[in-house]
Amino acid sequence: MSDAFLLLMRCATGEAWMMIMYDLARPYSLTNRCREDETYDTMMENGGEPYGCGSPLTSYIYWLMFQILVG
Repeated sequence: MSDAFLLLMRCATGEAWMMIMYDLARPYSLTNRCREDETYDTMMENGGEPYGCGSPLTSYIYWLMFQILVG
């Protein structure tokens, strides 16, 4: 929980929040070979590392609203 709080505090201060937004928005492509159907079980098979694809629309809406409401 403390990592999530520190991440949101970092974003609230304006420190590279755009890079986090872009990373969470990356869809599947030739350079980003992620799993579109990532589940908890497939993540555990990968050693606990998430390897799922992002959602551009959700990412942009969330981070822009976060910056408007907090900033």
